[in-house]
Amino acid sequence: MENRKYAELLVPFTVCIEENKVHNFMQRNAKVVFKALGSNRGENIYFVTRVGQRYVVAEHKKEEILTQEKFNQWLQSIILAEKGSYIVQKFILTRTKADEPYHFRAHVQKNGEGKWGLTFIYPRIGSKRSNLSNVASDGRIEDFHEFMINEFDENGPKYEEDILRLSVEVAEHLDKIYGFAIDELGLDFAIDETGRYWMHEANNGPQTAFHEEKRAVNTISYAKYVAESGLFYDEAVRKSRGGIFQAKLSKLPYARLDKNQVVGVLVSKIDLEDSLINHLLKKVKDTNLVPALFKPLDVDYDYALIKAQIFQDDEWQERIIEYPDILIDYSFYRYRNDNEWIYDEFREIPLINEYSLSNTPLNTLYSSLRESKEVAQYIPSYELIRNVRDVTRLLEQVGQITIKNRFDKLQKGVVILQETETRYTIIQQDKKLRYNKLQLINFLKDQLKGNENIVQEFTRSNYQDEYFSVITNLVRIKDTWISAGQYVKNDLEETFDMKEVLSELYDDFIVETLVKEINIVTENIANLLYEKHHESISLLSIEVGITEEDLKVLSMDLNTVRCNGMQEIYAQALMQRVALLLNNN
Repeated sequence: MENRKYAELLVPFTVCIEENKVHNFMQRNAKVVFKALGSNRGENIYFVTRVGQRYVVAEHKKEEILTQEKFNQWLQSIILAEKGSYIVQKFILTRTKADEPYHFRAHVQKNGEGKWGLTFIYPRIGSKRSNLSNVASDGRIEDFHEFMINEFDENGPKYEEDILRLSVEVAEHLDKIYGFAIDELGLDFAIDETGRYWMHEANNGPQTAFHEEKRAVNTISYAKYVAESGLFYDEAVRKSRGGIFQAKLSKLPYARLDKNQVVGVLVSKIDLEDSLINHLLKKVKDTNLVPALFKPLDVDYDYALIKAQIFQDDEWQERIIEYPDILIDYSFYRYRNDNEWIYDEFREIPLINEYSLSNTPLNTLYSSLRESKEVAQYIPSYELIRNVRDVTRLLEQVGQITIKNRFDKLQKGVVILQETETRYTIIQQDKKLRYNKLQLINFLKDQLKGNENIVQEFTRSNYQDEYFSVITNLVRIKDTWISAGQYVKNDLEETFDMKEVLSELYDDFIVETLVKEINIVTENIANLLYEKHHESISLLSIEVGITEEDLKVLSMDLNTVRCNGMQEIYAQALMQRVALLLNNN
């Protein structure tokens, strides 16, 4: 989808994460297919037809009719039991003249010249009593050419030519997307009743029971080609965009580390004056650990070696080292800049700030936390934005809102304050603008183009003519959360001591009450998220909006902290976690 080419072949789909998202998809598509992402051979596939307030759910040849309530229970127990484990697709009618489901399986491979070619293609035909065209469930295969002529009459030759061409072209395109690292694919195509082509699946481990001998010829030929030519691509090389470190060509000396363990710090750029790096260095100095700074392009993936700045003999030295014993991610590349491959490379190394949950949208986190009585009252009113009316409706209800991208939780967002029935103040990128209602609507239309935004209630106090919020950073150590810094920030990203700011605004009793409440709420949120995701979360940053009467969460970041002015405290907490993980390891 992201690369767009051939995207029209994909059946409309969405990943099943939230019940509302599934229902919205089914509002647009009365008949759908739920598919488990981790299954094959026709398993865990459900066909669902919405008929009024009832749902017909079919699996293989079994069928049952569910009420709305029973269907919602089914969604939660099967489809949403593990978030993101299923997709839901629009049902595409692809059946033979005899009313049997079918699709074409094209097995394509690289040959002895390193080029893509078709190994075998055949139609898979299922039972007419089923929606599945899987050979493992009462299915059969037929000759591709004869099938095309018998089923599509005069259109058969053209459809045959197009499917054969697409089989190779799509394989070449997918190979390019994945860094030329693929050598075989099983592609499933079908043609609907209007003559439109669809691709149901691209499988890089295809079943080949019907043509193992043909597959073997190309597998051996391509292996010989790779061995003789030395030409083999891998995804990391492609994504590094050139300039990747090659240890064999380097004149740098290898580090003599004896038996000292290495704490790797992955950075976007080498900055030896960085405040956090220096505080980490101070904490490491009293241990037998060696700190090593490096960038993604400093990694030689073939030989598992790194060009790094290491601290030895009281100075920074550039040396070649082996992979570190533990890793701190200070680059924030995960889910950004298309650099996720670096984390795959280091997947066997303990990572201080595991990022598997970092791309969880903010509205999903809010929805999860609202289920708890302990913190529900602190979760703001919010809505996933589909149109301008979603924004203005919440603005009319609460008077103050903020709009932000639900995935980019560090984003400041846009604040909108309703001053009167027709006048509004907009705060964006340190600018304050005053709009009437028509200007606001036009602004929102431009603002919401192409983004996955949420609108939420805005709760913050005014300090020195700027709105402020409280940032609480937490690090998980053994069975508890410890503070990694707590401070106030304003819209200019200036930071202040939390208790000093609150003391200027409120009397001592209120300050004590607010601080206690903030600490209880943030710890409760941290514990709830940890219970739900367990060891996948180790760092947490929670932003809270505060007034004398109210306290609401404004944003949160899993496995990231915002350590403005708190680098020393953060470094100390990180080193405690380093020690814990190294001891456990």
